[in-house]
Amino acid sequence: MVVLLVVFLAVGIGATFCGGPEPTEIDPRQYSKREADLLCDAFLLKARQALWFYRTERAGNWDRILADLDRDSIDPKLHRREYVDKVNGYLDKAGKLLFEVERNASSLKRSEVEPARRVLQQINDAVYALAYAKEFAGEIDSRWSEAVAHAFDLDRSVRTLLPRDSARIKNPRYVLEEIAQRSSNRFPLPDRPTTFFGKVLPYSGRAVKIVVRDNQDGDDDPLRDQDGKVYVYVTALLPDSTLAQTQSLVEFDPTAPDHAVRVLESRKLR
Repeated sequence: MVVLLVVFLAVGIGATFCGGPEPTEIDPRQYSKREADLLCDAFLLKARQALWFYRTERAGNWDRILADLDRDSIDPKLHRREYVDKVNGYLDKAGKLLFEVERNASSLKRSEVEPARRVLQQINDAVYALAYAKEFAGEIDSRWSEAVAHAFDLDRSVRTLLPRDSARIKNPRYVLEEIAQRSSNRFPLPDRPTTFFGKVLPYSGRAVKIVVRDNQDGDDDPLRDQDGKVYVYVTALLPDSTLAQTQSLVEFDPTAPDHAVRVLESRKLR
């Protein structure tokens, strides 16, 4: 990024001294698209490793994946809608919980430990929902930051009614940090294939969806693999509405040294 900036500045200065046209501004969307493309590449590798692992574990796993994903669309616009609905679902859940907290907190009396603890747990449930929204889409917009600030204020107010160290409920800030730490860790490979494929997966404030389809292997059955080859569709989803999608034909090789299916061909669809 620094090298690019120096180059652009140099070009601009040169144009000024030579009396040439003013340099044009770089469209920020170019950076978003590049980020989405890189996310597709990263998750294609994860998908290749996952397919190799599941096929090595049991040959029938690929047929299971194809059957389970048969109803999943490869349309990136539908993936985008699913992504937005998921994030909005977490935000709506948090809003409803905090509204209920306000109602319940208004009747709390000092030193009522158990009722206060129940309200604090509701606050934490709301913060968990906000943390999951952040895991998928970052700190989205003012609605997210306002809800977090409101949750923190409610938590402080309720804790003032309790004797010191009697709450024994996680601090909301700890909840946010806990989810953020989990999101920044290396993406784990689930035990069940259907937990990895066909779901909108969060990744550091972004999301990805991976769908697998059978290739034309001569059996006219899209739910059964006959030749060890499948298509992998990876859709990257960014909070600013940027989309990227790749289609890759991959092949299983049980002796692959990198423990990943081999890419035979790949192209960008979006």
